[in-house]
Amino acid sequence: MRILVLLVREAGRLVPRSAIYSRAWDDPGRATERGLNTCIRQIRRALGDDARHPHYVEAVPRRGYRFVAALADASEPVVAGPLRTARVERRGWVIAGGLSAVLLAIVGTIVVGGWPESGRARVAHLRPEARDDYLVARSLLRAERLDAYRRAIPLLERVTRFDSTFAPAHAHLATARFFAGDLSGADAAAQTALRLDPANPEALVARAHVLGLRDWDWPAARRALDRALALAPRERMVLHTKAFFLALEGSPEAIRWMLRARDTDPTSAAVNGDLGLLYFWAGLPEAALAQYRRALAIEEEPWLLDCAFDAAVHAGRTDDAARYARALLSRRAAPADTSGGVIDAYRILRVTATQALIAGGDTTGYCRLALYLADVGRGEEALDALERALARPSLELPTLAIDPRMESLRDRPRYRAAIRRLGLDPTRGPRASRAG
Repeated sequence: MRILVLLVREAGRLVPRSAIYSRAWDDPGRATERGLNTCIRQIRRALGDDARHPHYVEAVPRRGYRFVAALADASEPVVAGPLRTARVERRGWVIAGGLSAVLLAIVGTIVVGGWPESGRARVAHLRPEARDDYLVARSLLRAERLDAYRRAIPLLERVTRFDSTFAPAHAHLATARFFAGDLSGADAAAQTALRLDPANPEALVARAHVLGLRDWDWPAARRALDRALALAPRERMVLHTKAFFLALEGSPEAIRWMLRARDTDPTSAAVNGDLGLLYFWAGLPEAALAQYRRALAIEEEPWLLDCAFDAAVHAGRTDDAARYARALLSRRAAPADTSGGVIDAYRILRVTATQALIAGGDTTGYCRLALYLADVGRGEEALDALERALARPSLELPTLAIDPRMESLRDRPRYRAAIRRLGLDPTRGPRASRAG
């Protein structure tokens, strides 16, 4: 997206490759010719442009690129069309305030599965600095990484200060805050977006997440999600969330819904990884491990290595588990004691590292600590951590109702009482999912 913004701002002028690397990449040293060529192909596909007879982006061999479409001022708000993942079907886009309206309509189409704008898109009439913040924030949200969500938050907060009535910015802010772990902030932004636009599916999904994962009001969460599904039945995040909620209910339909979400965005490491997680929760570690391998082939993220490690352990594939454990341990600054075996060393390290985070003030870590303690057989300590986690709602907390690593605690009264407080069925574990 930054590349298209740059080319439009320099419309009619050649932009050298070196300038694109320095201005469109966070780390220009990691920019590659292949990466730039891929981005240009994505832009052309979204515009329906032809490299041989370009109407928008012209290549100057061995030098750079030029945006060649004629641009004019826009006096009316731009109406963004529905998402199109292959091409933009309409032509005659105009410039408004220095950015092309084609850019505004493409914001959700360069990357498959972006959120559509609801109502009349007023992006073109934002102040230039707010418009740039908004477009960069949308690009960050598509990265689906914690650091990207955190970087998007101040950008979107600035946009909402410039125009407090711009519902899409509030909806994106709700998404960013939610995935950054700020459930109350996400709820405030989602409710603001819905007051401005009751039919905003992204805000409805964020509201559903908060109602379920913070308030444990699952009927209300399902109503918000069903409303989002009616408005955007093919939107990836709606399908993704539906799959997650079904998994928490122990429904075997969860995997089918996540497969539908993956079909909308097959190259997303997050969706592929979460599909593996659903297989794991369903008591299918072999299928989970195979899916994690697919996700790791897209992007080797530490959380995916960690998930693959657990799947390998539960599948009895000790060689694979040891390989993933070594890869994870190698990322630690301090060497771990592996005298008892690399698999046990990593499992113990997860416990001590999480305890250190909690001691440093990260009280949301109690949920993970409960999971890791149960995994190493320290059941009573795991239950203590689970009960502490109930006072600090987090994204992961309801998943303890279905995670196989909690299996040894499933018949204990303290565990059952804790899961019932979450509004979930403590008997819905991997065995129940398989039986369904």
